[in-house]
Amino acid sequence: MILIDYLSNLLEMYVRIGPECFSSTIQQSLIFVATLRTVIIVIIFFCLDYYEILLLKKEHAERYKKLLLTTSKLKCEIFWMEKNMYQIENTMSISYELFEKIKQNRDIKTWSTSALTIAKDIHEVKKEYSLIVRGIKEALDTTDVNNSTSFKVILLILKETIEREIYNSNKNIELIISTNNDFLTNKHYFLMSVFRNLITNSTEAISPSPNLNHIWFNHTSDDLYHIFEIKDDGNGIKEDHLSLIFSPGFSTKINYNTGEINRGLGLSLVKDIVTKELQGTITVDSKEDIGTRFLIKIPKNILEV
Repeated sequence: MILIDYLSNLLEMYVRIGPECFSSTIQQSLIFVATLRTVIIVIIFFCLDYYEILLLKKEHAERYKKLLLTTSKLKCEIFWMEKNMYQIENTMSISYELFEKIKQNRDIKTWSTSALTIAKDIHEVKKEYSLIVRGIKEALDTTDVNNSTSFKVILLILKETIEREIYNSNKNIELIISTNNDFLTNKHYFLMSVFRNLITNSTEAISPSPNLNHIWFNHTSDDLYHIFEIKDDGNGIKEDHLSLIFSPGFSTKINYNTGEINRGLGLSLVKDIVTKELQGTITVDSKEDIGTRFLIKIPKNILEV
């Protein structure tokens, strides 16, 4: 910066006064002015940079407060969900007992009482869960435009989270994220849920290997849509499973020793978020031993604020 300032001033002086500009007095003045200007510019730059850091710290502090408040609200709703689990299990027990009575055609007089009890319990559970859903929606309310987030910030959080999961899985996987532009959105909760689950599925679909595998996240856009592509070079999905992967309850990741299904959010819910909440589309292509590719298109007027 000093050199550029000095040379530009030297050229101007040469045009104005000719070779006399090379005198020691003028040269010292030019160097002094160039150095002074550069120092002032650097000081201004660092002040602006520091001010930006202060703003970020303030924003992060506000987000942390909101996070604590949201967490406390969600924990309260989880308490009610756990409370209702007992009632659900009791209703299941009564239902199975009624099934056995009907199957064996015994205690006919108690059928109506059992059916009424089941209906009453289901109504109570439904009422409780409607309140829980309302509480969760209030805790995770994203309709406020001021609660918007930069898409690049979402990607930074996503990359850090997934790379930590990859590290813990002891798999040789490289996550490659690319985007062609940034935008503000208040749908960050939905986007994070969708992207995280799809990329986690890709991570789980890649078998441990000394060879380097890849997961690609590509973001592009046109005049109407934001387009997100998530693909991997993992094991792929069997052809007869492709038509079922968005079905509720379907999973290829089942622990047959415990019966536990490890499916994260579930692709059926991922599809519901994309199609219903974000009014977009999601498609999948996959070939065994080659990899899987999800393509998501979401209207710009839905995502951007």
